[in-house]
Amino acid sequence: MGEVVKKRSRKIFLVLLALAVVLIVLHLPIGGAVTISVPTTRYTGPLNSDGTIDYVTALNCELSQGVTADNNAAVLLACSAGAEEKVLLRPQFAAGRYALTHTQEVEDGLATGAAPLSGTKSTVEFQAELAAQKPSAKGQAFELEFKRVRHTLREAGELTTYDSDKPAGEKNAGQPMLRALAGAKLRFVLDSKGRIASVSGIEQLWEKMRTFDRTIPPAGTDDRQGIQDFVVRDIVLLGQDLLPPKAVAAGERWAVERPWLPMQKQAAKVECTLAGVEGGLAVVECAAESPAAVAVAGGGDGSRQTSVSTRASLRVNAKTGLLTKLTLEVASYTTFKPGKDEKEAEPVQTISSVKSESAWRKVE
Repeated sequence: MGEVVKKRSRKIFLVLLALAVVLIVLHLPIGGAVTISVPTTRYTGPLNSDGTIDYVTALNCELSQGVTADNNAAVLLACSAGAEEKVLLRPQFAAGRYALTHTQEVEDGLATGAAPLSGTKSTVEFQAELAAQKPSAKGQAFELEFKRVRHTLREAGELTTYDSDKPAGEKNAGQPMLRALAGAKLRFVLDSKGRIASVSGIEQLWEKMRTFDRTIPPAGTDDRQGIQDFVVRDIVLLGQDLLPPKAVAAGERWAVERPWLPMQKQAAKVECTLAGVEGGLAVVECAAESPAAVAVAGGGDGSRQTSVSTRASLRVNAKTGLLTKLTLEVASYTTFKPGKDEKEAEPVQTISSVKSESAWRKVE
């Protein structure tokens, strides 16, 4: 009888040991580059903080289908087990080459109660390739090459276009800066904290621009800084400072003080939220509304009221840290209201907006 009990205890111990091993393996990080997809990993989520599949939660959710909260509360506990899993959205470029499509749309307009919005709209599209070197303790080196530049301008009812892939001519002249960017290469280094350490190639870019317009003077300090800010911060690094400094869970919020916005737009603080993780991509939503500033217009009792709205939506690869998609818009609204003695005048509103969209993908 004692021998039977010993054998049963041994079997139970072996079964529990096997289960423990399986659970440990399921929670171990997967080495190497593994593509998260149905053919490869069977499940595509939920994800652990290191970007691997949380198989325990995934299996619990699948096996609990058909079981409702009315007849078994375990389904609610199982499916919400990974809801508080935190992810670290550290922006980074692994060594390799990346393709970038970046679009910047600038619009300025004027509207009254009797007339719709009218003004100018400029849309520039850049297609570029970024070569990222292997990061080191001191930082990371990059080379950015502009492959194609396209520009559309609507102003005073007229439309002008430029495409660097088409022959230059009277109908495809393009602004000197845009013509100079086509085919240009710039190299820059970011330090270990992601700050710009150095940029080269700006002088060559400026001189190339001067060949298209000899009235442009040699580059000054402000000119060089302006190109650096536009190329590196407005295009390559845009949106990265909106990501959280530490790991966050779905629904968690954080504030970003004075983030970098395109065209040197300003926002004192932007509130961001991790909306969730979908298909391995962390979805971040940000917004800010500046309080309306009211000032007296002229010397009478008229007024000027200004407000600024900021919106951003980001998609970040939860495993690699690559900011795969970004949409960021800053809009400024100013309303001029006439005074009591201006009976024939009506309120006038000016609108100025900048919308930037970026899409990144790793090509090798």
